[in-house]
Amino acid sequence: MKIFRFFILTHLLTLAISSIAQTPFACDGRYFVTTENQLNEIIIDWEADTFFLAPFENDLPHPIDAIGYNPIDNFIYGIAKVANENLFYKIDATGKAFFIDTLQIDYSLWNRAIKGGAFTRNGQFVFSLISELSIDAPNGIAILDSDQPNDFSITTASVLGVNPLVFIEDFSENPADELMWAVQHYLEFKENPDSSFLQNFNFHNCFSTIDLTDFTVDNGSYSPLEQWVFSHGHISTMFHNPFLELFGQSLTELYQFDVINNGVKKIKINRVEHTIDGCSCPYTLKMRQTVSPKTTYPCTEVLYNFPIANFTQNVQKQVLFKDTFPPGFEVLEVIRNPFGGIISGQNSNELTIENMEIPYGIDSLQVRVLLPETTTGIFYNQAFLKNINLEGTNESRTIIPSDYPPNAEKEDPTPLEIIPFEITVEGEDFVICEDSSIAIQPLELLNNLDLTWSTGSNDSILIVKNSGIYGVTVSAGCNADSTEFEVLLSPFTIDLEEVIEVNFGDSVFIQPTITSISPIENIIWGSIEENIISCADCLENYIKPSQDGWIWINGSNSIGCQSYDQAYLRVKKNVFAPNIFSPNADGRNDIFYLQSKNDLTFKNFQIFDRWGNLVFEKKIGQTNNSAEGWNGLFNGKRANAGVYFWKTKVIFSKNEEIELSGDVMIIQ
Repeated sequence: MKIFRFFILTHLLTLAISSIAQTPFACDGRYFVTTENQLNEIIIDWEADTFFLAPFENDLPHPIDAIGYNPIDNFIYGIAKVANENLFYKIDATGKAFFIDTLQIDYSLWNRAIKGGAFTRNGQFVFSLISELSIDAPNGIAILDSDQPNDFSITTASVLGVNPLVFIEDFSENPADELMWAVQHYLEFKENPDSSFLQNFNFHNCFSTIDLTDFTVDNGSYSPLEQWVFSHGHISTMFHNPFLELFGQSLTELYQFDVINNGVKKIKINRVEHTIDGCSCPYTLKMRQTVSPKTTYPCTEVLYNFPIANFTQNVQKQVLFKDTFPPGFEVLEVIRNPFGGIISGQNSNELTIENMEIPYGIDSLQVRVLLPETTTGIFYNQAFLKNINLEGTNESRTIIPSDYPPNAEKEDPTPLEIIPFEITVEGEDFVICEDSSIAIQPLELLNNLDLTWSTGSNDSILIVKNSGIYGVTVSAGCNADSTEFEVLLSPFTIDLEEVIEVNFGDSVFIQPTITSISPIENIIWGSIEENIISCADCLENYIKPSQDGWIWINGSNSIGCQSYDQAYLRVKKNVFAPNIFSPNADGRNDIFYLQSKNDLTFKNFQIFDRWGNLVFEKKIGQTNNSAEGWNGLFNGKRANAGVYFWKTKVIFSKNEEIELSGDVMIIQ
């Protein structure tokens, strides 16, 4: 365990009484923060996963930092730094600040900025000192000691030990262990730093606890928190609620900390406004009420849970617990009661526990309740603790209602939704693909159900791999129903011809054969040769290849079945050359020239006699053009009848030339 010692500044917390009327707060677990000119209450809406600030009516004279809620007198105290002076203020329940005095700090010795503050249960005011000018100056805490009345000067200060790279801006006392909890921000030198600038540090955060009995800080018991959750680095505001839940804020961001699992949850902001410091008063009595499940069917059982937190000055004795449930609800059993007392109201809708004793700390009641057989809708109920003693909290109430914690509203009733028991699979067809499965559930809500499938399974969801008739019987409490349904097999195939022939330069129309009882949703074509498919996602297509190769098609239907097929494209590259012609000027078959279905370019078209003499040559030309063929003349005279040999190169693409040759006979 790493221990970092902090220094103590002994000082006075004077609760000076102003001539102006001051209204104390009620210690009721609320969260408070200061902004530039106001005190605000933080309102968290868990169902919307957001929070907002509710400002108090009066403005503050200065931005006030290091605020803490004093549970002794129920006022908030804080410190405003104005120029080089630290002004000590008291804030009342209207949000008005009352100046008390100026704290005398020797800045030539300490050079510190006063940051977050907090009160202990016994009224000690503790605040944090952070270096303003240098990262290598110590970080510490100061305690204003009420045992030294009428003296605001700091007379002694001793450094008991520091870690210059550790920063704690705020903390909050946990009522259970009386430790000050903080999120520590600390720096770690990178390997081989080349200067003292912040770029040479790795930044980390972890939980820390401060023990004020020996002024030590324990951060070695906690693993680093994930760095990404703190976009502003330091957590400048910390506070607890009566259920020991720890919260923190950094400028506009609010976090809930899980100290048991070393976790953090970020709560979305609903109002962008930078906060300076915050506090709360968890030293009160609170009761929550939740129900599980929150949505269910008639005639089923639910479990109501009542966590009770008592951090008042008193053990609460002879407390009366009462909860009147909606008509038709039946209390079956109190399955957990650590508070004792006399229980009455079982088998009715009104539960009463008399003479409970609630000690210091947190524990909970648990009650099992049966719901009516035919009732549906949303139902609310709320429990109450009566004969309570809130001495010291500035509350005169003797009755505390329960609170439904997900809502932003305070001390509100707990909702339970009872929905109709209806099996929805009846009359519906289910379709599966070959070699696949489908998950079937008879009701949208699966809790509190007993199921028996025709396959013998009792699982809440049935996985079906084969077609057929299936049945299910479902019961929920006193409700039961059964049904049958059919699962169909969906054949889905896409077929192309194995070989598709096409003349070079032509497009070919391709229409695959598709078999499916469900609508086609997605079609994707592909090919080895690029840019030959007219429409990549059409059911039918025109393909214009220039060379042999593969094409393929992928498809899926509305229930997710998939199919695939491919075809081989064979491109016919035919050039026709007559094997006989009669150059006798009769207008028929007088020219020997190359012919093709589509015009092609050729080069080096040469014709030789049987002794190898070149009788005709065309360096470059086009097929199907008789003007670029041989008219049967050699040196201006008719060539002799007989067999002649020819050769050429035909260009099919920029990367493909095919050499062709043959013979032709001249007849007179």
